[in-house]
Order: sequence, then structure tokens, then C-alpha cells
Amino acid sequence: MQDIWTNKYRPSLPDDLPGSRLSVATIKSLASSGSLPHMIFHGPENSGKTTAALALAESLYGEDKDLNFTYLNASDFFEQGKAYLSKDKRFRRFIGDDPSRINRSVISVFKDILNEYAALAPMNASFKIIYIDDADALTDDAQNALRRIMEKYSGTCRFIFAVRNQASLIPPLRSRCIVLFFSYLCDEDLASLIRNTAAAENIDISDEAVEKIVRTSGGCIPTAFEILQLSAADAGAGDRTGMTVVTGEMIDDERCASDPLITEFADAVLEKRNIRNARTVLDKLLFDVGMTGREILIQTADVIRHSGFPEEKKARLALLIAGADSRMTDASNERIVLESFIAQAADLVWSGYLCFSTKDLIE
Repeated sequence: MQDIWTNKYRPSLPDDLPGSRLSVATIKSLASSGSLPHMIFHGPENSGKTTAALALAESLYGEDKDLNFTYLNASDFFEQGKAYLSKDKRFRRFIGDDPSRINRSVISVFKDILNEYAALAPMNASFKIIYIDDADALTDDAQNALRRIMEKYSGTCRFIFAVRNQASLIPPLRSRCIVLFFSYLCDEDLASLIRNTAAAENIDISDEAVEKIVRTSGGCIPTAFEILQLSAADAGAGDRTGMTVVTGEMIDDERCASDPLITEFADAVLEKRNIRNARTVLDKLLFDVGMTGREILIQTADVIRHSGFPEEKKARLALLIAGADSRMTDASNERIVLESFIAQAADLVWSGYLCFSTKDLIE
């Protein structure tokens, strides 16, 4: 069975981490010093936060990483609840293996788990790391409990919180941590990574194919690797030299296209000026498709950029998208920011600044 390239080429040490240069430099410095504060890894989904945490733990603990690094996912706790807790073998001693017999609340179990994990002494190290992914899902009660646990076990335990939005964490938690921001790769760095990966997999990839993957993935490494791996699989066996050839024409157009709902979303706002329908489509994108707010903005910008709109009108919409993207960095609710974008874009249309048709949204 072939490995997923996102996992196969996941950096194992801080020196190998791509992008987010300031944050990576800080992680390298902390790894070298052997000292670590509580931290918040802040950035969009699939921007490398978990990879950075694992690389940091590998650098600090080496062979003892599994003994001193604990991964917990807050969304699993508070969105799946007791069904998840009963399936994870690590937690069965707290609640058993039958969710119907769990009489305690999820938050009560969560507190017990965190207290026990934080209280365990580190092995061959001065402190251990508890990494909480998707910490945006933590309730206020859970965060207040964490605040006390962080204070109680500050001598032997460090917490790292991975969030998409800093504002989802209460101020007392944020004040106890240093914040490192992670972003998607710039086009140049991602193109270089794609070429290096293709070379490692004995793939001859054209410049056109690289450009198309870079444009489609928007700097997201897992998306770029997925497109590259699937395209290489579609290309079949290598040529007489043993190399697999991937060209721009061989990249699946459907794989690289924006979700059709994005076109419907843009159409509802810019042509039909139907805010109610735009909000309905927005809910589908967020909850049915599972897109993040930033993914919606990126694909909406891509639809507009490749449309036949006049450049001035593209620029006005680009400013609105950039403003929404900036606000989303610190927003606690992505939907509110996106609804604000809908209203602002529709207002520009209604005011006469952007009176145009979206019949040619996709060339």
C-alpha cells in the first residue's frame, strides 16, 4: 500500500520545516535551548501547526517522544463527546467502553484526563508537552479548567494550543502563552517543494503542471501533495527511463476546479443580489462541504480572478476579500465575517459600483 505523501514527507525536525520563517526560527531557537513556554500555534487549517509541534517534540525528546508528548483533539472531545471517549483506548479507564453507561459530563471527564496527564512525571526530561489540536472547540469551562491546570503543573508540563482563531481562547489563556503564527507557503516555496517531491518520486513534472498545482492549492501543502500524487497515479507506469511524466494537461481539471457551490455563492451575491440565497449556500459550504472560511475566500477570489470581469471591478472585490481575510485572523466566528463580506459585496453591486453579469464566471 502506497503511503500518503503528506505523511511520507512530513518534516521530522525543526530544521526541515517549510514556510512561516519567523515561527520556525523561534521553534528552532526553543529546541536548541531546551526550554519551552506555553504556546499558541495560530493559523489556518493545514498550515503546519501539528507538524511543527511533532518536530519540536522530536528535537527535544528523541526516542522518548512518545513518553513525553501527548496529542489531544478538542473537537473530538466536545463535538463527538462520549461516543469518541469510549472509542479511544487511552480514556477507557476513565469512562469504560460503553457510552450509554457514562453518567458523567464530557467536561468532567476532560478535566480528569487533563489533570492526570499533566500530573504524570516526564521521562528523562524536565517537562512534558500536551498538545491540544483544534483548541477553538474548547468551551469556556474547559478553558478555565485548563488555566488552573497550567498554573498547578507549570514546573513539569507545557501546553501547546493549535487554533485557527486566537479570539476563541479566553484572555487568561492567551496571556500565559507566546503566540506563533503559521501561514500557507508562498508560490515560490511551494513550487520548489513540489519539484523536490516529484524528483524524490522519480516524476518528470512540467512547469505548467507545477504552476497549476500551486495556483489550485493556494499554498496548502497537503492539497498540493494530494493533487500531485493523484496525478502521478493517473499517469500510470513510467516511461522507458523509469520516470513518470506529469504534464499540465494530465492534471484532472475537476480536481483543480473550484467547488461548484463557490460559483453559485458568487453568483448569488454579484448577479442575483440575493443575500438570502448567498447565506444558504454559505451554510452548505461551511457545514456540508466542510470548508473553512479562508478556503471559501480563496476559492471565491480564484473564481473572480479567472472571470471576464473588468480589472477595476476585480480589484474592488479583491479589497473586500482581503479585508475579510484579515478580520478572520482574529475572529471567533468565521460565519459572521463571511456574512459581512456578502453584505459589503452586495452593497457595492446595489450602489452601482459593480454592475456586471457573472455569466462568464468560469472561462
